[in-house]
Amino acid sequence: MKTESRLRVTRPDAIKLAALADNLARLPSDLAEQADLLREVIDLAQIVTSDSIPPEVVTLDSEVLFEDAASGKTARITLVLPDAFDSAAGRISVVSPMGRSLLGREVGDEVEVSVPRGEVRRVRVLAIPYQPEAHGARRKQ
Repeated sequence: MKTESRLRVTRPDAIKLAALADNLARLPSDLAEQADLLREVIDLAQIVTSDSIPPEVVTLDSEVLFEDAASGKTARITLVLPDAFDSAAGRISVVSPMGRSLLGREVGDEVEVSVPRGEVRRVRVLAIPYQPEAHGARRKQ
């Protein structure tokens, strides 16, 4: 089991997330709290260029395969901005607890995710079948 590694976020993703946090901060209090949590992720992360992010790190629009450490069940999601959220299609918002927990993590990391009803789950990043930066999208930023 690998513990959490240092968060890494690309500069373009950090810019998008900072703007998103600013917008959320202007909304009702529960969304303002989400803005603070998102800013915390950005503040903790090492900001890197798009062409230097390793392909095993979760970025925005990455497809992520992860495993629930307790149950062994696996799931595949795509990490997206809130306007592209669609749970039925597996498109999880970066603002959600799961999204915030996965952003910037790498294959092998095991992280805690706060879920509804006050529960905490541990999930392990198994693979990143698609990362935009690794496939030539968002280069040189």
